[in-house]
Amino acid sequence: MKFYKIEKKLIQYLCTGALLAAIVAPGLNRGLVAEDLPRYKEAVQLFQQGKHEDSLEAIRSVFDDYKSSYEFRMLAAANYLEQGQYDSAVSHLRYCMKDHPDRAEPHALLAAVYRRSGQPKKALAHIRDVIRKYPDSIQIRWEAALSYMALESVAPARTHVSKILSSDPNHFGALYLDGVLYLKAGDLENAEFRLRNAARIGTSDKNLQFGLLNNLGLTLSLLAARTDGSRRDAYLEQAREYLEKASELRPNDPALKRNLATLPTT
Repeated sequence: MKFYKIEKKLIQYLCTGALLAAIVAPGLNRGLVAEDLPRYKEAVQLFQQGKHEDSLEAIRSVFDDYKSSYEFRMLAAANYLEQGQYDSAVSHLRYCMKDHPDRAEPHALLAAVYRRSGQPKKALAHIRDVIRKYPDSIQIRWEAALSYMALESVAPARTHVSKILSSDPNHFGALYLDGVLYLKAGDLENAEFRLRNAARIGTSDKNLQFGLLNNLGLTLSLLAARTDGSRRDAYLEQAREYLEKASELRPNDPALKRNLATLPTT
């Protein structure tokens, strides 16, 4: 199998939005249900709309009576993470870990805070401290893969992705990330296969939709550049289709513009 060098700046890394959603959303079914936590459902909706300070204000208005709430602690930490207030996020997560020692998700979100603050090595150090306690946590494996990817360590990243897919073969994020890892390695055939599988499953996250469409379009354009005849034409047609769909979501994205500009002509 021949591998191709891919320019790193052309590859969109997986965003963290899905990780936050996966960690925060399970709170709806734990402890008190959402309807029993005052303003919690509202705070979640504000978080999902990107109104992070409004979400925090909703939490603060009732927080004195629910300081041990897993849901409020996690949601507050996620809001602070999105605002770039990393110390505040860590503080809430430390309390959450103390009050809910059986939960793996606070550890995954703490690792995300470290990674997002530019400390992927610290994220992995924390994961190594806790992964034996939570070996089946998809969230922790997921964050481990993202942290290794941030360090350009493809092999260990894929190890964690494989663990996730062995538990959940239809995990959109793991399939997408696996495709990006193959794309980074220049293994275009495997990248295409994984990214198409991710597209088949789909996601409602607009950021992830964009990343998938852009990277799949890039993969197909690179495949077209090394083939000819009708197969090349088919690759080009599909690549253009995916990149145009990506443009509908984020028309001014620099990586997308580069991919469109370098798309081979028919």
